[in-house]
Amino acid sequence: MAHVKVVRRSMRPEEWTDLRFGWLQRGLWADAEEITSLTIRDAHQIAENAYEFPDSGERPLCRGDLYFTPDGTAFIRGNALIPERFDGREVYLRLKTAAEMIIKVNGAYAGGIDPNRDRIPLTPYIKGRELQIEIEGYNRSKPDDERNPASLGVKGCRQIFEGAYLAVL
Repeated sequence: MAHVKVVRRSMRPEEWTDLRFGWLQRGLWADAEEITSLTIRDAHQIAENAYEFPDSGERPLCRGDLYFTPDGTAFIRGNALIPERFDGREVYLRLKTAAEMIIKVNGAYAGGIDPNRDRIPLTPYIKGRELQIEIEGYNRSKPDDERNPASLGVKGCRQIFEGAYLAVL
């Protein structure tokens, strides 16, 4: 078995400050535009890529609305216009959730959002000013933790929608 020498060294205070500032900087947004055209449809998965839709169809999804059912799937769709003030900057989709979500932008899979990731870069998928956003999200029957504090008093693992945003750092 090979031996690898490990060199340990402490960070100087300036290095630690720079590291912490970098972590904090990732959460600072220069500007954001709320996406207000979202609709949602609840479903229950009954087989692979097969869903049962117990409701009557899509409904608007607005900030402050309850969404998701325990062990349920939600299909969220909408269009967004990228503001001119975002020109020349890296654009992100920002959405906080306790669920696991797959995001498609303009028909291409762009990434995922979950309790540990609240943003995905959109710039590679931008073709013009308009974005078509499709989200498929799955919510467990038991909450993972208290990452959505406003929803702690809501029974049945439903969440309170905090909004979806186009944002720039």
